[in-house]
Amino acid sequence: MINLTQDVDKINRKAREKCNRSKKDLAKTLSEKESVIHRLETGKLNPGLGLARKLERFLNIKLVELE
Repeated sequence: MINLTQDVDKINRKAREKCNRSKKDLAKTLSEKESVIHRLETGKLNPGLGLARKLERFLNIKLVELE
């Protein structure tokens, strides 16, 4: 079973800010819309597995937990 860690929104925002990336820049790098990044960081959207994995690779964070 695959689960997302809690506080995905906070983890993502902190990692993005630590890398000095804007939402627009991160979205472009990940081939996503800026609105998707905004919704992730405000807790209005939980990423699917594909997006979660992209965020993990680019931001060097852990979002997916395997059970």
